[in-house]
Amino acid sequence: MSASMPQISTLAQLRADIAVTHDFAYFQTGSEGPVPDSTQRVMEEAIRIENRQALGGRNAYGDYALQAEEARRTLATLLGAAPEEVAWTQNTSTSNRLAAGSLPWQKGGRLALSDTEHVSTRMMQRRIEQMTGQRATVIPSGNGSGFSPARFLEELDRRLTADHRLLIMSHASCLDGRRLPIAEATRIAHARGVKVLIDGAQAVGQFPVDVAAIDPDFYAGSIHKWLLGPAGIGYLYVARRQLPEYYPNLAPYPEPGAERGERPLTASGQTQTGTETMSMRIGAGQIIGAFLRIGIETIEAHGAALTRRLRDGLRQMAGFEMLSPYEWALSSGITSLRFAGRSEQDVHALIDRIWDEYRVVVKFQTDFAGIRISVASFNSVEEVDRLLAALQRLIPAM
Repeated sequence: MSASMPQISTLAQLRADIAVTHDFAYFQTGSEGPVPDSTQRVMEEAIRIENRQALGGRNAYGDYALQAEEARRTLATLLGAAPEEVAWTQNTSTSNRLAAGSLPWQKGGRLALSDTEHVSTRMMQRRIEQMTGQRATVIPSGNGSGFSPARFLEELDRRLTADHRLLIMSHASCLDGRRLPIAEATRIAHARGVKVLIDGAQAVGQFPVDVAAIDPDFYAGSIHKWLLGPAGIGYLYVARRQLPEYYPNLAPYPEPGAERGERPLTASGQTQTGTETMSMRIGAGQIIGAFLRIGIETIEAHGAALTRRLRDGLRQMAGFEMLSPYEWALSSGITSLRFAGRSEQDVHALIDRIWDEYRVVVKFQTDFAGIRISVASFNSVEEVDRLLAALQRLIPAM
């Protein structure tokens, strides 16, 4: 890529590189984050290279493909994984299906999952139930605002058995931002011989994630949320010990006696098939590199401070229930509000007025009549205060 591309290394530089911050306040990163201008330019240049220089000359395309490979290594660094354990995919939902679908589901096999999972995972749950003839075990995690990791682990310990093949948990819930105790839960599952799949869509890019320390069998995520990368690209971590059992996409098992000269098993080799999207991966590598330069700890401290400011302000208001845990250690940048006794139309009308009168974007929460607020790395104190002013004036008028 061009040496003229800016090397973002501070939160201020990141915010200045995001066009929407000049026009409105965006609190919808839990669905899709805005792609910085410099990342867009990197992808534009990558497409030009792919369709000019990369098509001509000996090894030209291979040299270009090495840039996408380097991006995958940057992603592995962010996750605390070995490069051979990380593969590119389309999104988190695809990653979850690749992981779960690689297991040999048969009649009688059982799935366990938390009660805070994304709708896509709940759809996958129904398909596994159809294949196995067994109802999945749903592990209750309690009320969001009063969420207790200890109680969740107690429920898991009581309900999870050696009959289960897989446990699925969100690192941070898309519903209310609660942060599940995934490392401790993984140890409980492994003690019973149960595989673990972590949905990290709402975690990576908000706070440090070390998959080696967590030790799941699979960890799935997307680039287009908190990492502010392009939509249509995700990733899957497959633990090295799981690779000999990981055969998605009808990948063949090694033939007997073919070990010599057989290419080594890697997550990317087993997952990535056919012609690939190099430009988006190169763009993903660029923004992930920026996050590493800024420092995930710095990003977390910023998000925690803004989230605390938001929740302190919300505590001074009435007319809704704040579902998310207050403490950052139990939570994330997602804060969800439920308006009991209000219709979906009432909440949509509130969201429209917040936009029309304050130029602030929040999400309608489809799982209940409420709104979801996502505070991200590029948001500012002024934006949080503007949203609080909007809610304070408009909620009583609902």
